[in-house]
Amino acid sequence: MSRSRRMHPVHRIAENDEKTAGRRAAESEHALATQEARLRELREYRDQYACRFEKAGRLDAFRMHDYRMFLARLNDAIRQQEQVVEQLRCRRRQTQEEWLASRTHAKAVDRLIERFREDERVSERRREQRVTDERAILTRGTPDKR
Repeated sequence: MSRSRRMHPVHRIAENDEKTAGRRAAESEHALATQEARLRELREYRDQYACRFEKAGRLDAFRMHDYRMFLARLNDAIRQQEQVVEQLRCRRRQTQEEWLASRTHAKAVDRLIERFREDERVSERRREQRVTDERAILTRGTPDKR
């Protein structure tokens, strides 16, 4: 069995690893985008709520207290969401690096297989040339039957 053929299982594994890493990178990208959208929504809601409060004018102490408590809870939710987004950004960077590493490995395996194939082609051409040369020598060595 040729060296290039023996590398097929390695090639399949490298390709599968690259695809798996690519899927993970895409999933982390999607999760990040979803959570960033959620963060934007929370911020927009807080800003709208604050704007409505400002337009409402004077409020009694009870409503002012409720407003501040609700705004504090919104700000807490925003901070928590910011932490989630930051964690997902780290995860995205990690999965992208893993994908790039697996892609680099798969390409290296491809180049190695191609080099093996080229070596095999050169060896085959040399073998064919040797056979042709041997036939030519044998043909010249026998007397003509004319």
